[in-house]
Amino acid sequence: MIINNKILNLPPYISTTWNNVLGLHMKGPTLVISLSTGESVLIDGLSKDLIETIFLAHRSYLEQQDFSNPVHQNQPASPFGLLNQPISPAGLEFLQFGQNAIKGIGAAMQHSDALAHAPDLPAEFLDKIAAIAKIVAPEGQEGLPQAELNCNCPHCQIANAINGQRHHHAPIADPHDEPVSPEDLTFQQWKIEQTGTNLYQVTNKLDPKEVYQVYLGDPVGCTCGEKNCVHIPAVLKS
Repeated sequence: MIINNKILNLPPYISTTWNNVLGLHMKGPTLVISLSTGESVLIDGLSKDLIETIFLAHRSYLEQQDFSNPVHQNQPASPFGLLNQPISPAGLEFLQFGQNAIKGIGAAMQHSDALAHAPDLPAEFLDKIAAIAKIVAPEGQEGLPQAELNCNCPHCQIANAINGQRHHHAPIADPHDEPVSPEDLTFQQWKIEQTGTNLYQVTNKLDPKEVYQVYLGDPVGCTCGEKNCVHIPAVLKS
């Protein structure tokens, strides 16, 4: 176990550097570590002293960062990464969101006509943006990013969420897509092969060793020997 201002190593749960950690917060007795990849590591059973050590180490790392440095300012904003961690008072305090941050989220992706019919962003992601906007941006605040009419590009979806408007967009169907019939969605357990006149071989796809012979002549029968077996109907349906 290594916990300092550079490394967070808690075998067997996590081993990474602090620059890969977006934030820490407690969810009841569980420590939640939100990562820049969008994933969260949940750890139970840590002692109070160990939890305090982890938070202090993260604080020490943050205090060493110069967030006014142009190197940090020029890094592209990633609303997906920043907002993928659960919203909590501790998380909001850490992120220090203000009005400029809300405007920055909307500006992170420019409006794009080419993406006007993009699929909907995850509802949870947009809900988090809306929750943050409601807390830190006064109602009716001017200068917030605005969405274009009937556009579903990522920028406009984010702008709608910030302004309290949500539009669910139905993606345009690809004209090359073929309709899927209910039969196509039904798993066919039996593989049917005709081996002779009125004679069919029925094989269980789940167990290829299970093979039967079905005869549709007179009389109709199956080598399984069972009355009202499923193999004869399977052949007839095929």
